[in-house]
This record gives sequence, C-alpha cells and structure tokens, in this order.
Amino acid sequence: FFFHDSATTDIYTQAFVGSVRCVQETDKTYEEVPKELHGKIKPTMFCGNPSELLSIRHIDRCARVLPHDQNTGGFFLALFKKTGELGAKSNEPKTSQEAPEEKKLEELKVIANPQIKQSPILTIGEFTRVDQQDPEAEFIKIFFGLETFPLHLFYTINGNMKTVLLVTEAVNEYLELLAAHGIPDKSVLTNIGVKCFERCKSQYKGSACLFRILQSGAKYILPYMSKRVVPVAYTHLTL
Repeated sequence: FFFHDSATTDIYTQAFVGSVRCVQETDKTYEEVPKELHGKIKPTMFCGNPSELLSIRHIDRCARVLPHDQNTGGFFLALFKKTGELGAKSNEPKTSQEAPEEKKLEELKVIANPQIKQSPILTIGEFTRVDQQDPEAEFIKIFFGLETFPLHLFYTINGNMKTVLLVTEAVNEYLELLAAHGIPDKSVLTNIGVKCFERCKSQYKGSACLFRILQSGAKYILPYMSKRVVPVAYTHLTL
C-alpha cells in the first residue's frame, strides 16, 4: 500500500513487500531465472526467504522510497541507534567524553602500517606502486614532511604520477600476493585506494608546490605531516 510518512516532510514511502518478481512473472526465485540470464540477473536481486527477512533482518521496519512516486532515486529509509564506538570491545566501559583531537589523529593512522619499508616496484593491471626513489615521490615526502609515512602504500595509474592513490596495508599485501602468483590481468582490479595527491596544473607552473593534497585523502595524510600544517583554533574563526 501507499502512504505519506508523517515522520518526514514531503516524502512518500511504501511498505515492505515480502516477495519480488524479476524479469518474468514466473521468476520468483533466482533458481527460476533462465541460465542465459544469469550473467545479468544476480541472486542479490531477489528478496530471499521472506520469513528470514522479517524475523532476523527486520526489513519490515524499513520504509521504501521508489523512483516513480516522486521522481527520486530508489532507496530504503531506516533509523539506527548507535550503542557504542566502532570497534570498541563490549567489556570496555562506555564513556560520553569525546576523545582529544590528538587521539583522533592517531586513530587515523590505522589505515597504514607505521613501519617504513623499502618495497620493489609492483604492477598489477593498470596500477603501479610508486618508486620511493622517484624524484616526484621524494618531493612529496620532503615538501609535506612525510618522513614517517609508509610510502610503499602509494600507487599510481599506469605509472603516471599525475594522481597518487593510497591503499591500506591489507590491500598492499593482496596486490603483492597477486603479483607473486603471476596475475597481471587488467580485468582483475578496476579501482583501488583513495586519491591523496594530484600534480598541480600547468597554470600554476613556477609554484613551489608541485602536488596538492586531495580532500579524499587529506585525513589519512594529516597525522603524518610535519610541514605545511597551520593549526587553527576556534577563537581564530569567531568575531
């Protein structure tokens, strides 16, 4: 059925449907989909066991927003209650005090192994690990004060330093594993990491800054930066 949700403003939602038919009227489960369509139709396109969705996942508590109702995208609305910090142990006492800013910066370092190591150049598909001896990589290290940053987590696309990507230690080890087993096929990976640095455009030629930090990777680089950092207090932003 169709109803207006009074808890939200001008958002029309629909209730949970226990079953969904896909492609044809007779296709109620993935097993009923013709084999020639298995390449396009995936098991995740079906609701699965309705009783499991209700009793375990409680999907009936979600509200569905459908594209044709009000010219929007299609998505679910659900309200979650935070019961603890992400990754916190259940036996640790909960605290309402916010962690100091220094502690937050330290927590961001979990993306990388702080131990610096020299790693050989590695290429998987179109992704190549940055050569730590490369002059441009050395510039990034010196200019931003990244002496303690594990540069072996930096990758580029096709060996071009135009954009520098940052991966986690786990992803780096996975790429090394692929290389060790001789899997260079480009189709293996389509995207890795987050963009951290980008070479400055030609109109900034002559500037001392050859690379700029990208917003997507700034929070991971900041804890390691010993240069180009200007602390700003709240009082500096108030009149």
